[in-house]
Amino acid sequence: MDIYEDKLDKAVVAFNEGFTSQAAKKRTFDLINCAYDFLKTQFQDEILALRNQATDDGKKNELTELYWSIPYLHNWKDKHDSLFSLYPSFIEK
Repeated sequence: MDIYEDKLDKAVVAFNEGFTSQAAKKRTFDLINCAYDFLKTQFQDEILALRNQATDDGKKNELTELYWSIPYLHNWKDKHDSLFSLYPSFIEK
């Protein structure tokens, strides 16, 4: 089990048990953020690898823009869903 799955599983368990305090709620949000940050790092590493292999300047610019457009979790909007739908290999995760 990788870090992402571990953190997400712990967050789901904590959510299903219910929050008995604000601290428990914060810990659960921290677990979710940690899982997201792990995925974000993986995405960015893959994007950089693709960018380094690209020979076309247009594709390099597109991948550079994608790299910098990955938001923090609390800034995620619908437009990011549509942006990543163009890259199905990232959605599988």
